Amino acid sequence: KPSGEGGKVKIQNVGGEGDDNQGKGTYQQIPITEKYTFGKKLGSGSFASCAVGTHKESGEKFAIKTLLKSHENYDRELLDHEVRIMIAVEHPRCIKLVEVFEDKKAVHLVEELAVGGELFDRIVDLGHFSEQDGLKLCKQILEGIAHMHSVGACHRDLKPENLLMVSDNPSKPEYMHLKIADFGLSSLRPVMNDQSMNTVCGTPDYLAPEIVHIASQGRGTRVTYDSKVDVWATGVILYTMLAGYPPFYSENLAELLSLIKKGEVKFPKDPWKNVSKETRQYVAHLLTVDQKKRPTSMECLKHPRMEDIESVSNEDLGQGKVLKEYVKARRARKVLNGVKVIARLSLMHQQQNTDATSSDKSAETIPSPTSEEQAE
Repeated sequence: KPSGEGGKVKIQNVGGEGDDNQGKGTYQQIPITEKYTFGKKLGSGSFASCAVGTHKESGEKFAIKTLLKSHENYDRELLDHEVRIMIAVEHPRCIKLVEVFEDKKAVHLVEELAVGGELFDRIVDLGHFSEQDGLKLCKQILEGIAHMHSVGACHRDLKPENLLMVSDNPSKPEYMHLKIADFGLSSLRPVMNDQSMNTVCGTPDYLAPEIVHIASQGRGTRVTYDSKVDVWATGVILYTMLAGYPPFYSENLAELLSLIKKGEVKFPKDPWKNVSKETRQYVAHLLTVDQKKRPTSMECLKHPRMEDIESVSNEDLGQGKVLKEYVKARRARKVLNGVKVIARLSLMHQQQNTDATSSDKSAETIPSPTSEEQAE
């Protein structure tokens, strides 16, 4: 295999949290061009670039991310952290790290290649998207994060840009298969039961209410969160797939955070009239404001709605055009990077009580569901 005997990543001394070797990863020192040929560029910036790489012996294609050491944003400890996460969470629903190379100028991460693009772009391109399609994709996300949570990891930045479609060939089953990517903000520690986190990170649109609360109260708060923040983000993604727009939206960051913190999930008759009551209940279940009552990722997978997907309607929901406009608007406003927005979040505790919601008599409203019946 490209990564050596047994397919293991060739990395030494990359310790876990609390390990003396933490932040001291040692990667392969041979030139990456000895093993790979660089091809089409997939993306680039001042700090990093990504290109298709072909393994010279096997001919297999991969994604090669190159990070320049000379750039001011280069952080070796953060890089080693992401590498540790990717090694720990190896799973069919997560992008796999194959191997890592280092030279005088850069570090190169060789990763599994997903050529199908981002999740929402795929939905728009399909032209026909059903309730059943949405639930099947949601199940794949849950399978990935459930595995992460089982090994003590929490993604903390689930969003459509970090959900990549495996294939660009409509005739292959993999055309509707996705993988979770970008583990740079993930936490690797026990995050279940009484183990918790309090670092504010993520992308505003997909932040869970408990993270918004921590941001608004500042560092002195005793509020913490656990891996259920990934479940909340999955709920936001599922809602958006089915409706074409997110459950909480505002161009104003303070208003957006107020909406999230209040957590009133509405299901307007158009487009939700074409979605079953059971699925609306399931969406509301994932978007439970109280994290203690919100289900775990494994509980979400075991829910009756996930166990009987094939019986769900396969009729087109007709939300493609709306979703296309949402994706376009989201990119146009260049959603703030989750790390950079932390400083702004922490200054907004004075504005968190803003009532940014408007009356909508045509919509179902679920303030903070504690049971599926509240979504009726």
